[in-house]
Amino acid sequence: MRLTHLSLATMFAGLAFHVVAQAAILTATPDSDLTQMAARLKPGDTLRLKAGVYRQTLVLNGLHGTPDAPIVIEGEANGTIIRASDVLTRWKSAGPALYSHPLAQETSQVFLDGTAMKQIGGTVFEGYPNRPDNSYHALHRTDGGVWPGRTPDVPLAQLPNNSFWYDHAAKTLYLKTTADLSRSVVEASVRIRTVEGDNMAHVHIKDLKVQHANTSVVSRGGSMAVTGRWLVITRVAAEWNDLIGLGIGGSNVKVSDVVVAYNGQVGMAGRGSNQLIQRVTASYNNRRGFNKWWEAGGFKFIGDGGLQDSVVEHCVALRNHGDGIWVDWKNKNVDLRRNVAAYNAGFGIHFEVSGPGIVQHNVVIGNVQRGIFLAASHHVMVNNNLAVANGLQGITSVLEDRKDTEDTKFRANGNRFFKNVLAWNTAGALFIPDTGDEQSNFNVIVGKGPSAHFSREFPSPVRLPSKGLGPWNEKSGQDMKSWQWDIALPESWKTYLSAGQLEIAPLAQLLREVRKSPPDEDAILGGDHRVGDVRVPIPDVGPDWIK
Repeated sequence: MRLTHLSLATMFAGLAFHVVAQAAILTATPDSDLTQMAARLKPGDTLRLKAGVYRQTLVLNGLHGTPDAPIVIEGEANGTIIRASDVLTRWKSAGPALYSHPLAQETSQVFLDGTAMKQIGGTVFEGYPNRPDNSYHALHRTDGGVWPGRTPDVPLAQLPNNSFWYDHAAKTLYLKTTADLSRSVVEASVRIRTVEGDNMAHVHIKDLKVQHANTSVVSRGGSMAVTGRWLVITRVAAEWNDLIGLGIGGSNVKVSDVVVAYNGQVGMAGRGSNQLIQRVTASYNNRRGFNKWWEAGGFKFIGDGGLQDSVVEHCVALRNHGDGIWVDWKNKNVDLRRNVAAYNAGFGIHFEVSGPGIVQHNVVIGNVQRGIFLAASHHVMVNNNLAVANGLQGITSVLEDRKDTEDTKFRANGNRFFKNVLAWNTAGALFIPDTGDEQSNFNVIVGKGPSAHFSREFPSPVRLPSKGLGPWNEKSGQDMKSWQWDIALPESWKTYLSAGQLEIAPLAQLLREVRKSPPDEDAILGGDHRVGDVRVPIPDVGPDWIK
């Protein structure tokens, strides 16, 4: 049959045609205006940042993709860097090895040929500590304030080598160095953020490095600060920022394969719901010395209930100057699993005023304070963790009484401590509240003397610790199916710990030993072990990913 124009029109009558715009790929170079380009993005579009150093803030506020057509912001792997610093070139001599440069805004960081210089004096959060009326003076009055690591101001003539100081009155930056500035590159942090994305939806950000933020002078939060829903952040490195490297907020957010290192206060901060945080490594954060009891370290999840219904897994918190992983204030249904928290200056894992939750299959080793610390938290399952050679206890839960502004009380309640391995922790194995509803069992304790001490609440002259599993059983009725391996810290482990090692093989060997039947010697069995089962092993103690 021959189709005529009329018959074609008749056949398609009544059908609605939807024209779908073709997705655009916008390519940027360091000279491009990133914010202007980002504002043009529509669902399905991609903004590609070629390799190079971008000295501007990438503003993504309000970008909305769709489930089938997300907006993608991507760099070139290991080659795209967004810096909140500028290169300063108008230096004048101000004395022997002393230089000055006009600068309209105080800078929190100066880098000489890529190396961070020491800050002398300085202010944060709009004038602290120089302004007497600054609200931050009310915090941590008795332990150095919020920034105890600040180096006091000194006269210009006394600036140490490789340091900087900002003169607010003269709006001038001073640099003390013996380097030849005509042959050097000096970068000063000047912009608040590197990436700012508020109220986004279905946006993917990947393959970026963000550095040198100047956040703390006037604000708080992350160098890369993104909020919204259905966001994906992957293969991002946030390094050498003055406050927080990466700040995440919102719902249905996935963060993976990220590095946050050498940031001034915290590596990664987050809050929101239904978040999945995987394979994030946070190391050497809080290098500016903020108060670790306030906010500092590798990870901190706090604010508006912190995290809800979220998972943090396969992350590493290593050698941070504060706590490793800190869950603080009304977090709910958070699962911290299969993470490593090692050699941090504070606690390995800190679970504070939160619950219910799970802390499971983690390795916490060589932290200066407690391995796992629960403060006023409730219905938290602490199971299958390996806590080795932490400076205080392996696991501690404290009752405490906390109240919020609505006078709601928070205290320890209903926590469970099962199938953990607590080895050679300096000041005790397990301290838990004396509430009657905390339960501990099926654990293995390794060590002699204080390493095998237990306590209801913190010990005191009138409440002495239980020195070993037997007295603990008798006094508390806890850990009746646990056992203690009464051996001192071997020399091989002293070497391992003093070197700050994290090799898995020694950890695996330790777990293989404690998963077998208790040895005939050096073993103390819990009070409920019967004659017929005294050699029954506990094969599934400790993290399941270490074999």
